[in-house]
Amino acid sequence: MHTLASAIPSDHDLRAQLVRRLAQLDAERPDLASALALQGRLLTRELDLLDMLLSGGVPGLALPARYLATKLKGGIPVLHGEPVPLPGGLLTLALRDFCGQLGSGPTAEATRAIELAIDEARLDAGAVLSACFGRDQHRVRHMAAQAGASADILWLVAELALAPFAHLLQLQLFASADQDHGETCPLREAVTHWDRGYCPACGTWPALTEVGPEGHTLRCAFCARGWSLQDYRCVYCGDDGEQFLTAALDPEVPGRRLQLCGACGGYMKVLERDHACGFPLVALEDMVSLDLDMAALERHYVRPPLPQIRRTHTT
Repeated sequence: MHTLASAIPSDHDLRAQLVRRLAQLDAERPDLASALALQGRLLTRELDLLDMLLSGGVPGLALPARYLATKLKGGIPVLHGEPVPLPGGLLTLALRDFCGQLGSGPTAEATRAIELAIDEARLDAGAVLSACFGRDQHRVRHMAAQAGASADILWLVAELALAPFAHLLQLQLFASADQDHGETCPLREAVTHWDRGYCPACGTWPALTEVGPEGHTLRCAFCARGWSLQDYRCVYCGDDGEQFLTAALDPEVPGRRLQLCGACGGYMKVLERDHACGFPLVALEDMVSLDLDMAALERHYVRPPLPQIRRTHTT
């Protein structure tokens, strides 16, 4: 029997991985001490939230494996368009908690504005969480504009609150594919053959590509799902011609690279790692490789908006 408990590492293991990686980065990057301290607090809060979600029970989605396999074969992420019941009370408290965690420094004014807008009922936290979970950036921007809040910071705190829930849901839905290595599992076959640049679980672009013993793995920036492309090409537009290239920012550190696409103007970070950058480490690795983002932006490359995924009829 495939269970969520058997699919997720123990809380102790996840916290130990985070502590080890933070200690390693503290020694390697003293210039990032304050940023690492903040990131450590945020990710510890996410692990606390993960614990609470597991204790309270993650809503079960009665979605047959063959239905999910059919969606994937049509290029539709498994969570896309599904009526997922969010634990609104808990996640609203978490959103406000993350506003508090970011309530000092350059984000202080923006997070206070969000909290005030919620208090004054100018902003519906539940609606924000629902839109963010559905990957609807346009709707979140519209709600932020109406409330006089920063859309980028509102999206950030909503993602922080939702990420543990999204991570657990994708583990739940893919449990049979990840644990059943038989050749007769249709969902496993569909997951193995997924060849899109966006996440097969939630439809988000990857935060980065990790290169390790298992090869190249794209790692979702939201739910932390990992997957691979079947050939070397741009994650966003699929270009594999002369305009798509990989370059090391520092030739002496070839394990930190950028994929740059002249066709669509997108970029992707490529990091060599001896460990998987799963939940919650992907957010940490994304943050400490910010110099690669800056180098790409200086060369006028960008991360595009989330993909507009059109749902087709699925039976």
